[in-house]
Amino acid sequence: MLAVGMLVDNAVVVTESVFKHRQRMPDRPLEATLAGVREVGVATLAGTATSVVVFLPIVFIGGTTGLGLSAAKACLRAGASIVVCGRNADSVNAAKTALGPSSRVFVGDAADPTTADTAIQLAIDSFGRFDALYHVAGGSGRAAGDGPLHDVSDAGVEVTLRLNLASLIYSNRAAVRVFLARASGGSVLNMGSVLGYSPSPQF
Repeated sequence: MLAVGMLVDNAVVVTESVFKHRQRMPDRPLEATLAGVREVGVATLAGTATSVVVFLPIVFIGGTTGLGLSAAKACLRAGASIVVCGRNADSVNAAKTALGPSSRVFVGDAADPTTADTAIQLAIDSFGRFDALYHVAGGSGRAAGDGPLHDVSDAGVEVTLRLNLASLIYSNRAAVRVFLARASGGSVLNMGSVLGYSPSPQF
């Protein structure tokens, strides 16, 4: 329930900020949405991070770059033990350097059903337990043919859903199985793109 409450709180804050900017720029919806998210994004992330670190350790699925890496750094500074995975080896190596030796960082594709299980087990083996999941993995399927509905290819559909939906289901399933097996709760935070609220105009 705590995780649901944080998600709702963040959604309300972001939506209010976006609405304010949409009123100021009614003819520029995408620009207004991005401005609204930027205005409160860091604050909501920091607030969520300080709440999530109550549950230790934390597994980050997709935390080697961007928002995920920023969140991992914030949680690490707040005292969390973290496990981070990403699919790009160069990004993983850079994250290892940025996060330091007390964290666990490895190469893993979130769209692989076994990656989240591996990350969670690494947290348990390294830190004695697993209490929170932060899923931020996702990506674009445009290179595979994603795009406007009338043009999207079968491969584009498959790749986009695998990157953005299947990966989330796999990580959440892995977390919930651990929580249920030990008969105690935990925290799951799933991050999404602003494009879910305000898609790119050309699409």
